[in-house]
Amino acid sequence: MSYQPASTFITQYADDNGVPLSNGSISAYIAGTTTPTVMYSDIEGTEIGTSVSLNARGEPEVSGNTVMIWLADDITYKFVLKDSSGAVVWTVDDINVARVGGESGTVGNLTVTQDLTVAGAINAGPELSDVRPFKMGFTEWPYDFTPTAEAWTYDKINAHGDLITHHLKDGLPWQEAYDDDATYPAWIESAIAGRIAGTDPSKSVFLVIDCMDQNREFLIGEWGDEGQEARSGAWASRDFDSPEVIQAFINYSLNLIDRFEPDYFNYATEATEIYGYSADRFTKFVTFAAAVYSGIKAVHPDLPVMLSIILKTPGNAASLTTEQLFARVSNYTDIAGVSIYPYAFFTPFSDVRPDELAANWLTQIYSIAPGKPIAITETGWIGEDIVVPAIGLTATSTEEIQDQYLQMLMNTAFYLNAEFVVWWCIADFDEGWDSTLEGDPDAGLALVWKDIGLYDGDQQPRIALDTWDAWYARGLADDDEGIANVKNLNVLWEAFVGKLAVRGNIAADTIQANSSVTGRKFFALENITTDDLFINEVYNYGISTLVGNVTCLADLQAEEIAAEVLFAAPAIFIFKDDGTGAGYFDNVVASALLVTNDDNDAEAGIDILNVKSLTVSDSGTAIANIDNVSADDVQANTGDIDAFETNTLTVTGQSFLNLPTSAGASGTLWNDGGIVKVAP
Repeated sequence: MSYQPASTFITQYADDNGVPLSNGSISAYIAGTTTPTVMYSDIEGTEIGTSVSLNARGEPEVSGNTVMIWLADDITYKFVLKDSSGAVVWTVDDINVARVGGESGTVGNLTVTQDLTVAGAINAGPELSDVRPFKMGFTEWPYDFTPTAEAWTYDKINAHGDLITHHLKDGLPWQEAYDDDATYPAWIESAIAGRIAGTDPSKSVFLVIDCMDQNREFLIGEWGDEGQEARSGAWASRDFDSPEVIQAFINYSLNLIDRFEPDYFNYATEATEIYGYSADRFTKFVTFAAAVYSGIKAVHPDLPVMLSIILKTPGNAASLTTEQLFARVSNYTDIAGVSIYPYAFFTPFSDVRPDELAANWLTQIYSIAPGKPIAITETGWIGEDIVVPAIGLTATSTEEIQDQYLQMLMNTAFYLNAEFVVWWCIADFDEGWDSTLEGDPDAGLALVWKDIGLYDGDQQPRIALDTWDAWYARGLADDDEGIANVKNLNVLWEAFVGKLAVRGNIAADTIQANSSVTGRKFFALENITTDDLFINEVYNYGISTLVGNVTCLADLQAEEIAAEVLFAAPAIFIFKDDGTGAGYFDNVVASALLVTNDDNDAEAGIDILNVKSLTVSDSGTAIANIDNVSADDVQANTGDIDAFETNTLTVTGQSFLNLPTSAGASGTLWNDGGIVKVAP
């Protein structure tokens, strides 16, 4: 007998509304009975009883310590979750953590000749308790604006992270940037040189150039010798959609990218906030974003170019607005950047503790930016009480509460498979406030972040620094490790969060993930090869090779879906019972693509489609957004037009194919009064 974890990290249990089950309990029984059986807290089999209480965050807690539940691999369990009143929330039966086909242990490559059923999660690749998928780092913001403080700051951020954020928020030298000057005014050149000199060349670099002012209300100002100044002359009246502004920003960005050689580039911090001041200005920003993104990607196609958004209280009006606005700029960001400070910007502006946050406080980004890689571009939590008159905020905290937030952050970032995590400043900047910022009438908002350091105002470490360093010591996971080769892989959890995380390749006849609740996730960082894939949600950050039928119960999103050869995949089906079904693909190669449901709408958003037949249908509306369509049945039939023979294109519903209404390049499709034709 050995002991296996019931999940890959500490589980937070919640009710049907996502509210943590404070003071609830989780109890274990022999499967199919009411006979209690013991649970464990570690691989050594330390017993924690047959029932474990939940703390205020809804996490298992024993003797004041949060624990991960471990199970014996020779027992099949039944679990009962109860709320604080003792009422049953759910019951899950027949849970077993035994590994089929061998002894327990961590594997880099997993080969199973028969079925493999996993109650919870399977992780192939490096032992995940010893690695992290995300880089970790800080901005260069110092505790004071002196050479001594700046040198101390660079020393600490180089020592405690593998990512350095250079956040340039003092404005642009607009005219010099537009003229594409090789150099800028002396104070700018000095600041740039100091940043580069302070950065350990072995570290990754996250370069951020703000295009908006600090309040996210207007186009950013001029970088003057005293900091940000108002734009003057012709630049004073220009806005985001001005061609001169766009060109100047692109020129400036390319210049600094060449100097900093970043691994990631952010051109718009908290981009959707400007909508709250002016819907028209946000529309202008969308024009700006499209041009800047394409301009930079044209020169640096492999550089991740991105923008960030602020996360608000999940489900409130502001959060829903953010989701709608992000959809308008999602094509202009390779990564969904997250700026999140719950103690200050979750509503209402009042005291909040980490254990009071909704279960989806951070994972809400899934619904806002489906299919996008995630990065925490800036975050933090205060280590002491603060008062911020500028926004009427009074918040209380301790270094223990700060550490609690950091633990939640890291566990969730691990689950999100985040690209990186940036804690805004490594040390409180009390001295910088007293010496400089307190006298600046525009700097009042800085009090929000003054006390979030992992070092306090005396540059002494807080306890959260130990937590940070423990995660940093894990080292980065190698995405190339780990192959799962199984005949049939089933991830079966009815109330837990079932997750399949494979850092290499998956080869299987069938992959199936079932659950009675939402939230099932499937992560594969490389390739998927399978005859049948049944899953609620699929997020792929590499190429997906799907050899057989693909059935998706929600949204299927991938960079590329390809069959073994052009028409080796019989069909791709996408459907949902709640009235929406959507498939978003860059490239699809298949024999047939079917997008359908029984209720409101079905949509296929496709850039390039090589397909024998395409059907988009339902009882309401049906839309196929297609840039290029080609189909060839690989038969020498009379009337074939090379690779552009369209065997079947069928759309039933109120909307027809969104194709050009005039003939384009030879071989392309166009809509002639409702008839799909091939341009001569």
